[in-house]
Amino acid sequence: MRLIMATAALALLAGTPTLAAAATAKSKHAATKAPVTKVTVKKAPDFDPAQMMAIFDKIFPAQPDPAPARLVLAKTSVNGLFPDGTYARMMDGMLHGLADRVMNMSEADFVKPTGNKPVDTMTLRQKMAKDDPYFEERMKIMQRVVGEELAKFAAIIEPKIRDGLAR
Repeated sequence: MRLIMATAALALLAGTPTLAAAATAKSKHAATKAPVTKVTVKKAPDFDPAQMMAIFDKIFPAQPDPAPARLVLAKTSVNGLFPDGTYARMMDGMLHGLADRVMNMSEADFVKPTGNKPVDTMTLRQKMAKDDPYFEERMKIMQRVVGEELAKFAAIIEPKIRDGLAR
C-alpha cells in the first residue's frame, strides 16, 4: 500500500515542474509580451495490468506446494492470526486515518514561508467546512459507504490472502 501511495505522490510531483514552468512562461509573457516557450507535457507511461502482474511473478515466483500436513497446520495458524474481517478492519482503519491526516493538512505543511507573504495555516478540513456547512456529515457518509464497499472487496480477497500466508 505504501508503494502505491508513494508512486501516486511521485506521479503528482513529476508534473509539478512542468506546471510551474508553464505558469512562469505565462506570467513572463503577460508582463513582457515576450514569446511564450512551448512546454512539452510528457505523457505518463501506459501500464498493462498483465505486465505489472508478470513483474510480481518474477519477484515472487510460485513456490512448490508445502507438505499437506504442514499446510493444514499453517492454515489453522493463519486462521487464528487472521480471522474473517481482519483485512476489512485493517483497510478501513488505514483509509480513515489517511483521510483524517490529509484533511488536517494546510498550505503550511507544503510551503516554506518566503518574505512577507504569510503561509495559510487553515486546514483543508476547515476550508471545506467553511464553504460547505454539511461537509462533516458528507465526509461521514462517504467514509461509511467506502467502508461498506471495502468490506465487499475484502470478503473476496481475504481468503486468498489467508491461503497465501499459509503457503
